[in-house]
Amino acid sequence: MRYFFAPDLSWDEVELDRVESHHLTKVLRAKEGDSIHLLDGAGTVAQGRVAQTGKSAIVKIERRRFVERSGIKLTLAVAPPKQAARLDWMIEKCTELGIYKMVLMTTARSERRKVNQDRLYKVALSAIKQSGNPYLPELSMLKTFSSVIEDSPIGLRAICTTLNVLGIQDLRTKDFADHEWTIAIGPEGGFTSAEILLARKLEFAPLSLGSTRLRTETAALLVASLCRSET
Repeated sequence: MRYFFAPDLSWDEVELDRVESHHLTKVLRAKEGDSIHLLDGAGTVAQGRVAQTGKSAIVKIERRRFVERSGIKLTLAVAPPKQAARLDWMIEKCTELGIYKMVLMTTARSERRKVNQDRLYKVALSAIKQSGNPYLPELSMLKTFSSVIEDSPIGLRAICTTLNVLGIQDLRTKDFADHEWTIAIGPEGGFTSAEILLARKLEFAPLSLGSTRLRTETAALLVASLCRSET
């Protein structure tokens, strides 16, 4: 099943943008009368038929439904990996797993301090269309570690570390069910002791992801997967 994106599915007829129209008409060679599915990235899923092809394709909506967001409301605050391909992969996979929000941040050991926000939005958009996830995650770029930690929403907060700090717990044993979580993941070199201390002062619990040192994008995928398993 192929999905197309349209930001407003409240109308009886929806005009697709140029990118979606090109994919529908030129790549898939859809014809008038063909049935397609659409997402608005905010929970609405619709089914309709192609009423017009071309540079501005039009779809006549036949039915729509709203999918309630369920499970854990997970915000991942991540220092992005150095390589763009790994960053793309992280955004794609976490979107497929239904992450609520991704905050990219700079830390003391960050390897990447610039990102292409438009590109990452397109990666996330492609991921919801591929997976059928009706919710497009909120993407926030690039914020300092201190501002992210200080401004994180009320809820359960955690920071992943390989340091053997007092009170550290294994993330894999945590109960994520029915909570709003903010989990911070550092760069390849990890968070500094000062960053861990600041986070703990602001009620971020130290968490371990196991005995091996994971790449940033692998850690993000593990956290997103563990949260999804609780839904």
